[in-house]
Amino acid sequence: LFADGNLGNAILMGRNVDDPAQVLALTRQIQEAAIGANGVGAIVATDQEGGLVQRLNSVSGFTPMPDA
Repeated sequence: LFADGNLGNAILMGRNVDDPAQVLALTRQIQEAAIGANGVGAIVATDQEGGLVQRLNSVSGFTPMPDA
């Protein structure tokens, strides 16, 4: 997708996050694909405002963060 669509970013959603090790591997793959296609790294983000929206939570092994 990076090569075909000139994408510059990716968002991590609950459905593509398992644990910290998997997120590290996934974000490395995203960066490699972006740099290979565009010569520039991607912006990787997640919606992590707290309360009901906690994509990366302590149950999955992530460090708890205070709510927004």
